[in-house]
Amino acid sequence: MDGCAALPLGRQRGSGGARAGVRQRLLTDLDSWAGHLPHFADYRCLLWDCRGQGGSDKPVAPSYPVATHGRDLLGLLDALELAEPLAVLGLSNGGAAALCLAASAPERVHTLILSGAYAQVDKLLELKLQAWIAAMEAGGGALRFDVATPWVWGPEFLARNWEALLAYRDRGLVLDLDAARRLIAGAMDHDLSDAQLGQIRARTLVSVGEHDLLTPPHLSRAIVAGVPEATLATLPGLGHAAALEDVEGFCVRCRAFLGDSGYPPC
Repeated sequence: MDGCAALPLGRQRGSGGARAGVRQRLLTDLDSWAGHLPHFADYRCLLWDCRGQGGSDKPVAPSYPVATHGRDLLGLLDALELAEPLAVLGLSNGGAAALCLAASAPERVHTLILSGAYAQVDKLLELKLQAWIAAMEAGGGALRFDVATPWVWGPEFLARNWEALLAYRDRGLVLDLDAARRLIAGAMDHDLSDAQLGQIRARTLVSVGEHDLLTPPHLSRAIVAGVPEATLATLPGLGHAAALEDVEGFCVRCRAFLGDSGYPPC
């Protein structure tokens, strides 16, 4: 499955022409957005599983690089004949893919909203992702969950919701480990230069949890330093999964930014 038009790049939800496209974080699926969609009922939304994730194909390859996800998304928009500039929302690895799209095809992105994203993989993040792969090799998806959880969720949310979060561990028991390895390996292969970030024309909101241990705030500050029209929002008390820890707060910030950017509902 290559990143060109007219190929089945993923499972899509939505109707009519999309006004906003959304992309989720690594090793999750479209269900991550279930709590957010009611807040955007007056927008036409397109949800996308990247290759290797959720309902999309999982082709045999050494890895699924983030830049490939960006090209796939552009191919999907072309296949759906969505030529108008869109608002694109991306969480974590989805935010990294959204940056690739906005840098390579700046005319296609009107507004960019990122949460827990990264433009380059520094040594610290590389070692964390390597630990995820090592955990899967030693104990499958469940052990990867155990290793990753302290880096993903904020301390207050984790303390309040630990029992509910165990459902994600159960999902790990049926995780496609080969696809997961390719996704994680591809996440490590991501390095947008300052020159590439400078190509992004979209007004951009970069949010990051105060307690984000996976993609710490310095990675968000680097995005803001490189993207010409970027604004940083540091979210008190939240972790890497800030958009899931505080769904309502995330949606309120998104809608306010869309309004300030001149991107109205349908």
